[in-house]
Amino acid sequence: MEHIHTDEEIRFILDGQGKSAVPNRASIISVCVPCYFDVRDLDDRWIRIECNKGDLIILPEGIYHRFTLTESNYAQAMRLFVGEPIWTPYNRPQEEHASRLKYLKQFGNPNTGGYVVHVLSCQLYTIALTGQAIM
Repeated sequence: MEHIHTDEEIRFILDGQGKSAVPNRASIISVCVPCYFDVRDLDDRWIRIECNKGDLIILPEGIYHRFTLTESNYAQAMRLFVGEPIWTPYNRPQEEHASRLKYLKQFGNPNTGGYVVHVLSCQLYTIALTGQAIM
């Protein structure tokens, strides 16, 4: 369901394994499938952001968004917080909510560059006791 939060939404995608049919093959094999964060632009149109295992996404406070899975219906994500964890979603409409007004003031003016969503692709490494990075 489409909603906003009173804090940034910071998610690290831990896993997104699913089953997908492969053309010209009789069997179904396991492949990595994405999940999606859908956000609204300033003209109220959806923008779909594909997230895969190892991606980090940061949505600003007050932006309308929703989380969507593929047909695999599976993803594992870690939510990260700055300070005290606050999980409360505020379902749309929330046009007068303080967080929504803050978002529109900060990002709704064309002179401020519009909305900002950060998506970072990361490689996961385990550091062994020797200090060598191993996959």
